[in-house]
Amino acid sequence: MSELIHGRNLIIKLDGKAIAAAKSCDIQIQTDMIEVSSPTAGRYRQYIAGRTDWSVNTSHLVVSPLADLQMTGKEYDLTFLVRDAESLPFDGFVSGVTILQQSTIEHDAIVYDQAVNRFVALVDNGLQQLYYHSWLGGDDYIQPTTGNVYEYNDIYYRWENGELVEVSSGEVSLTGTAICKTAKIVGNVGNLANGSFAFQGSGPLQ
Repeated sequence: MSELIHGRNLIIKLDGKAIAAAKSCDIQIQTDMIEVSSPTAGRYRQYIAGRTDWSVNTSHLVVSPLADLQMTGKEYDLTFLVRDAESLPFDGFVSGVTILQQSTIEHDAIVYDQAVNRFVALVDNGLQQLYYHSWLGGDDYIQPTTGNVYEYNDIYYRWENGELVEVSSGEVSLTGTAICKTAKIVGNVGNLANGSFAFQGSGPLQ
């Protein structure tokens, strides 16, 4: 069962950079409905999908008010990111180590053995480093599910076809060109100034 996604993991990037001091974002994709006639539909209306458009709205704390107000009417590359909140950390790589069957004690690290394409638990007892095939609480590492994302040293990997494959990031995204049609700033005494943008997509979002 998929986990719920936190709002902080939804990000809008403007020309490759996340919108500064962003507080919220929403994206809407809408398809026109075209009514068609059908001799078998009787008194019920029947439709086919028409053309699709998309829009993005964001709100943020104002950092550069004059620059914000000058954005309207200009085209920007927008990227809608869903940061993978499910990436699982591990602690590095080994190759061809001796792997013992099971550990019921607390491990010191989880590493990936590239020789056998398997995560193993590392236990350092002060005299030697021992590696274990299975350990308590390690199900997502011991029996990875296709599509699982793992992260080491800010590099992301996905479990595919029985092995760990490096991917560009732990995020999935959609990108398109949009025109800024509204830039708004609101200031109230005693509060931080707030701003918002409304973008209209122009062309595909893919």
